[in-house]
Amino acid sequence: MRDIAFEIELKTPFKKSVLALGGELKNTVCCAEGKTAFISNPLSDLENANDYEKFLFLIKNLPLKLGISPEIIAYDLHPDFISTKTAKNYDLWPNAVRIGVQHHEAHIASCAAAENISKNFIGLAFDGTGYGTDGTMWGGEIFTGSLAKGFERVARLMPIELPGGMAAIREPWRLALSLANAVGIEIEKPVSVPKEKWLIVKQMLQNKNLQKIEASSFGRLFDGVAALIDLCLFTENEAEAAILLEKTAGNIFPERYYHLPAKKNINGLFEMDWQPMVRQIINDYRKGVPKEEIAAAFHDSIARGVFELCIQLITDEKIIVASGGVFFNKRLTSNLKSLFENAGFKFVLPEKLPPSDAGLSLGQAVIAKDELCNETIPPVADFQPSFGGSSTCVLSHGH
Repeated sequence: MRDIAFEIELKTPFKKSVLALGGELKNTVCCAEGKTAFISNPLSDLENANDYEKFLFLIKNLPLKLGISPEIIAYDLHPDFISTKTAKNYDLWPNAVRIGVQHHEAHIASCAAAENISKNFIGLAFDGTGYGTDGTMWGGEIFTGSLAKGFERVARLMPIELPGGMAAIREPWRLALSLANAVGIEIEKPVSVPKEKWLIVKQMLQNKNLQKIEASSFGRLFDGVAALIDLCLFTENEAEAAILLEKTAGNIFPERYYHLPAKKNINGLFEMDWQPMVRQIINDYRKGVPKEEIAAAFHDSIARGVFELCIQLITDEKIIVASGGVFFNKRLTSNLKSLFENAGFKFVLPEKLPPSDAGLSLGQAVIAKDELCNETIPPVADFQPSFGGSSTCVLSHGH
């Protein structure tokens, strides 16, 4: 069937048939019954009217073609996703229970299910940003648990302030200024950034009464560091700054590490503190350390910091499951794989599905089938999308 890109055979059968609606960018739809999950070809962006029309066709017709009548509809928790709003439409499979699934849990479940990991594991979900169960933006999350029992979030990256919200994704210089401001270091304005904009963002960061937009996101940390060393101040394409940072690191391996300590915060979560790393990077850059060395040391230090945190976590099995767009980064991924495997861990990456949001729908289906969910709601009134987007919606994309 040409609508289907992937057919995944699972160890554990679905108790109820599920239609999972995926995310917003690189959207896929998953229809599952028995031990088989069928996943559609990705759609680029549901805010595009043509893509949304194809999406509607898929969710109405794919189950019919497969002879499946969905008993559960699973969707992302982000309230502004078009796929989420569509899930709450009375006209769509009216007898199906609606179950919301957290973005990063879906990433982890997708990889574990596709790669047949049924034992307890530590899950690394690293991406741009996704909507968390606490209403904040996540993107650097560590979980423990299993497909059978569900997941517990045990660690995160320290949140990064995103001045201007969506604008901070398009203009990484804002993130560089945010990181520097957080560690109390004044940095020079790049020539290409208008002085008025620079001063406005500085004032935003220093205004304690202004409502802050934050994300515990490795994707945003990569963007900010790329801007701090003047590699990428503005972007036109997804993950452009992070890709340039990886290319700059190349194949050099400097004997230089930055500190990424982790300690428990007031909520009992381990929190990876990027502040010492940012101070060291700014100081190295000012001293004239080559950008290639800084970029390489940054990648290697992230890997080592994540590894050192994970070996403190108590699990029954020495298994790591990793997913999310950050794992397209070959240097970071190979470093993590080597560190964990040398310590006797099994390191599992998505092979049957991409680590990007294209795999979300399978994870949503797997979690929703056992109702190990974050939100269960009845359908709401009909939804008519308006195309053009919002800053909130863009912030939740898994860049």
